[in-house]
Amino acid sequence: MSPDPVAVDPARLREARVQAHCAAQWLARAARSYLPARDDDGQTNLGWDGATRALTTHPIANRRFALTIAPLALTVGRVAPMALQGLDDAGVRERFGRVVAALGLDASRLDAPPPYEMADDGFASGGRYGGDLDDAFDALARWFDFGARRIEGARAALIGHGLDAPAPRCWPHHFDLATQASFAVGTETAYVGAGFTPGDHYYDEPYFYVSLYPARSIVGLPDLGPVGHWRDEGFTAAVATVSTILATGDKASAVDGFLARATAAAIERLRRPVR
Repeated sequence: MSPDPVAVDPARLREARVQAHCAAQWLARAARSYLPARDDDGQTNLGWDGATRALTTHPIANRRFALTIAPLALTVGRVAPMALQGLDDAGVRERFGRVVAALGLDASRLDAPPPYEMADDGFASGGRYGGDLDDAFDALARWFDFGARRIEGARAALIGHGLDAPAPRCWPHHFDLATQASFAVGTETAYVGAGFTPGDHYYDEPYFYVSLYPARSIVGLPDLGPVGHWRDEGFTAAVATVSTILATGDKASAVDGFLARATAAAIERLRRPVR
């Protein structure tokens, strides 16, 4: 288990996040190539292993494919980790292709384009992994581990409300680690999601969220404590960013309280008839 998260230069943390997000696409490519397809591309979602600080695939050829965040490396089963330091994606493809071919898998399937576009942030179009970012990768791994533990708690809260919430998984497109519960509201289906993301185009820093869909007015929703706020621009959700979380004394209690208040409020608001 990683120690609780610490502050790190935001620009360095962003660079580590962008690199890890791009590297995670190799796990998604493998899952998309060698696992049965699901309608929601769910065969590509990833678990978090706190002991190794790694994102992991569903079993492929009876092996675990993983991306260790700190240090940034790909592993397949018991094969020695493939460090990504200094490699660009062409170099990763060449080495990773040899590993999967040794398992009797068709390496050319890794070349199929994903069903979504990744942001062109400069790194994705030719950059090399690694650099002098050890502290930032360590901080990113700490946030993922802290996030996984907090979202598991949010899952328990959803279950406590009588909802079926699956174990948190990381979706490689958006790179968020989340669980989602659904329930009927009249003739429509409502969704409450609780997740952690290391940052995106909405917030250029890690944050926790509790989303509700279909969108509802946030007017009159309860206060979320010292770390949270409601938003309805782009998506409707409760949000707690790391800049507010790091300013609190007990980070775990602050986030757990935020998630508990937000999930209860989201469920209540979705179940209320729309006037």
